[in-house]
Amino acid sequence: MTFATAMGRLRPAIRRGVADARTRAAARLAAMTLCLGAFAFAGIVVSLRAFSTASYHVGPALMSISTSFADRGTADVYVPIVDWGVRAQPYKAPIRMSATVVSVDRQAALRTLQTPDDTRARLSAVEAQAPTAVRGALQRAALLVLLGGAAGGLIGGLVLHAVVHRRRMLLLGLAAGVTAATWTVAGCALTLRSPDYAAFRQPTFYAHGGDLPRLLELSDRLTSAGASYKSSYQQALTGLDTLVTAAAGDHTLVAARSFMVASDIHANWLTLPAFARYADHRPVFLVGDFALEGTPIEATIAQRAAELGHPTVAVSGNHDSPVVMRRLAQAGAIVLTHAGRLAGDGRIEGPPVISIDGFMVAGYEDPLAAQAGSFGHRLDLTPAELADERTKVETWFDGLAVRPDIVLVHDFRVAAALRVHVASEGGPPLMVLTGHDHRQHVDRSGDVVEVDGGTLGAGGVFAVGHAPAGFAQVHLTAGGWPAAVDLISADPISGDASARRIAIDQTN
Repeated sequence: MTFATAMGRLRPAIRRGVADARTRAAARLAAMTLCLGAFAFAGIVVSLRAFSTASYHVGPALMSISTSFADRGTADVYVPIVDWGVRAQPYKAPIRMSATVVSVDRQAALRTLQTPDDTRARLSAVEAQAPTAVRGALQRAALLVLLGGAAGGLIGGLVLHAVVHRRRMLLLGLAAGVTAATWTVAGCALTLRSPDYAAFRQPTFYAHGGDLPRLLELSDRLTSAGASYKSSYQQALTGLDTLVTAAAGDHTLVAARSFMVASDIHANWLTLPAFARYADHRPVFLVGDFALEGTPIEATIAQRAAELGHPTVAVSGNHDSPVVMRRLAQAGAIVLTHAGRLAGDGRIEGPPVISIDGFMVAGYEDPLAAQAGSFGHRLDLTPAELADERTKVETWFDGLAVRPDIVLVHDFRVAAALRVHVASEGGPPLMVLTGHDHRQHVDRSGDVVEVDGGTLGAGGVFAVGHAPAGFAQVHLTAGGWPAAVDLISADPISGDASARRIAIDQTN
C-alpha cells in the first residue's frame, strides 16, 4: 500500500474527527452560554426580590414600591388597612410595579377634607410626586438588575472555573452577566417609554369579603374624572388618589347614577344576599334564567329575586316558565314581555315600553320559556329557530311606538343581532342587557352597548365553589350614557371578589 493510498483512506476519518471536535466545541460553548445566562438571570431575579422594595412619598401617603418580572406589564396599588386594591396594565414591558400604602398623613388628609374645593390641588400634588416615585423605583430596579446580573454571571463563572479549571471563566461569567443585564434593562426601557395612562380608566379592583362594594362606590371618581380633568395622566392618578383618601378616612362620595345587571341565577338563592349588598337600593335588571327547569318548586326563588332591586326588572330565559315569571310579578318585580308588562295573573298590561327610573325600558321574552315547566323541556334553539328569532327581534324593535333606552334580551346571540341592527340604522344610544352564555363581556356597535354580567347563580347551586358569581354594574353620565361598566366576579364561599372596569367613551 502506497503512502498516497493510505492517506486517501485516512482523510475521511480525519475530516470526521475534525467535525466531531468542532461539534463538541460548539456544544461546550452553548452549554457554557446557557449556564452563564441562567446564573445571570437568577441573580437578576433574586436581587429584585430581595432589594427592590423602597419607600416613597406620594401625596399624603407613604408608599412602599417594589419591582419584579411578570408575564404582562402591571401596575398594582394595594391598601392593606382596608384589604383592597386596584390593578391595571398601562405598559408592555414584562414588569410588575407593586405599590402598598404603608401609612397616611392623617392631618394632611383631614385638612383636605375640611376644604372640599381643594381636590384639584390635592390631585396636582399627587401628580407632582408620583412620577418621582415611579422614576426612583425604576432606577433602583435597573441598578439592581445590573448588579444582580453581574453577580449571577460571576457566580456562574466560578462554577465553570471549578469544573474546567480556567481562570478566564471568571471574566467570561462577569461579561455574560453584565451583557444579559444590559439587554434586559434596555429592552424594558424601550417598552416603558410610552405608558398608556388610559388603562387606569379600565382597571381591575379586588377585595375580600364585603369590601368590594365600598371600593367600587369610592372609585366612581374614576368614572367622573373626565368631566373635571382633561389630562389622561390626571385621570390615571385619580385611582391612586381614591385609594389614598379612602385609606385616610374620606367617605365623601361623588354622586353617580348606576344600576346592576345580572342573569342566570339557576335557582341558586345562596348567591343573592351578597349581590343585594352591591345592589344597595338601586335598579336591578335580571335578564332571565331564574330556574333550572322552570318547575313550580323552583318558583320559590321569585320572592328573593324580586326584592333585590328598587325596582327589580326581569325578562324570561330559556330555563324559565310561565309559572316562574308570574310568581316574580306577584312578588313585585316588573316582568316585561315584547307586548307589555306581565301581571301576576298572567295578563299582559300596558305598552311594551315603560318608564323605569328615568329610562324607557323594553323586554323581549325567551321563546323557549313559553311551554316550559317540566323536567326535560327543550333548552336551546335550533339554527333555524335562532335565525328566525334574530329577524323577529329586529322587526319587533323597529315596530315600537316609543324608542327604548334599555332593552332586555336573554339570549346573547339574539341580543348581538339586535345590537348590530340598531347600530346600522343609527339613532339615539341604546343599552342591550343580556345573558345566557355565563360569560362576562361588553360589546359595542356605534352607540349601541351590549352588557352581559355572566351568571349570578355561579352556574347553579351544584356549581357553588367551582364557578364564581358574576354580574355587572353600569355607571351612567348625567345624560344617561353608560360611561363605564364594572364586570364583577365574586366567590360565593370565601367572598373574595374582583371587578374589571371597562370605560366607554361617547362618540358624540
